[in-house]
Amino acid sequence: MKNNLKRNIILYFTGRGVSTFGDELHKIALAWLMLELTGKASGLGSVMGIQEFSLGIFGLVAGIIVDKFSRKRIIVVSDLIQGLVVFFLLFIPAYLGRIGTLNIYLIAFFYPFLLQLFFLASIAFIPEIVPKEHLFSFNAFKTSFFTSIAFIGSGVAGLFIKMFGYSTCFFIDSMTSIFAAICGAMIVVKGRSDTKKHYEKDKENFKSYLSMLKEGFAEFRKNRAFFAVTLLSTIGDFLIPFFLWIPVAIRKWNGDAFTYGITQSIMAVGMIIGGIAANTLLKKFLRKFNNVQINLGAKFIIGLIFLTTTIFFNIYSLMVMMFLFGLVTSISKASVQTYLQETIEQGKMGRVTSVISATQTISAPLSLFLGGVLLDIFSPRSMLAFYGVIFVIQMIVGFRIRAIREYCKQKSLEGSES
Repeated sequence: MKNNLKRNIILYFTGRGVSTFGDELHKIALAWLMLELTGKASGLGSVMGIQEFSLGIFGLVAGIIVDKFSRKRIIVVSDLIQGLVVFFLLFIPAYLGRIGTLNIYLIAFFYPFLLQLFFLASIAFIPEIVPKEHLFSFNAFKTSFFTSIAFIGSGVAGLFIKMFGYSTCFFIDSMTSIFAAICGAMIVVKGRSDTKKHYEKDKENFKSYLSMLKEGFAEFRKNRAFFAVTLLSTIGDFLIPFFLWIPVAIRKWNGDAFTYGITQSIMAVGMIIGGIAANTLLKKFLRKFNNVQINLGAKFIIGLIFLTTTIFFNIYSLMVMMFLFGLVTSISKASVQTYLQETIEQGKMGRVTSVISATQTISAPLSLFLGGVLLDIFSPRSMLAFYGVIFVIQMIVGFRIRAIREYCKQKSLEGSES
């Protein structure tokens, strides 16, 4: 059993690590290529908007698929298809010098579904190979490890674009996805026969899509506080297209793809440190707070970071901001993911995370399009100040919501009793 656990973890991190490196090359190259082709923030915003629209539409379907079929098989197949899609839609056209906005729009529409399918399957798959008592440590280490790879990938991406062009980045992404699929196929799932019987039985008793979606939503609504926080985050995400802001701000500072990659690497460093520190912080300090408090507290801190950056607004303050942003979000992310894995029934994990994801991305397409238009009109500094204010308001409003106050009070009483 221990040998299988060790082998599975090595295969998981090897495959995902290599794939994450390729994904970072893909992300940096695609964003900067679109800015080069259009020269406008609204152009990049439209691409990001299509990506989020795709997530909103296909995300719900992805969750049902995750609950109905083998998570391992989904991970392998989605990785394999990702590699093929990138190879034919991006690498070949870029290599031939014929890539255009149509290629980018197509990849923006289809690729997110595969990523979402993998992401939801991965969340549900981890408890199948990792004992429950080690979940938080695993998630914290996972965050640190993958952001370490992202740090390398982001830094290398800009350099590769300068030296070898966009096609090299797309080729590497394609091959790393295929390699990850091979690693995933070699993982041995605990209780494999029981799991297989469960999936077969589930197929025989296949419920309607809407029925399963309703179950996922009902499960999501059980925790009214978390439901409220998710809706609050959805409103905030609509008003804060931050990841669109980053490349636009850098371009207005006359930066290039390499500078963009460096900022992503610095954010990754913050996430690495946050992930490493998360386990220690949880044991010593964060145990005093529940996951909702951590989430809202993180929003407040990020808001202050953004507002402070607008005072000392230059490329160096941007680098510091990205580091701190990564640090705070990493701790918050590890806590929320663990909360979901511990509280949501395994058989409903896919549909619940799917509903949550769809809720969070439902307004994103319009947000990114409008965000691009606003960034063409207003300065990055003004928009960052606006984002900071919204983050702070989210925290203030959050703690005034009745469901959240009741949840925090209940958790406080449980903590005092224990």
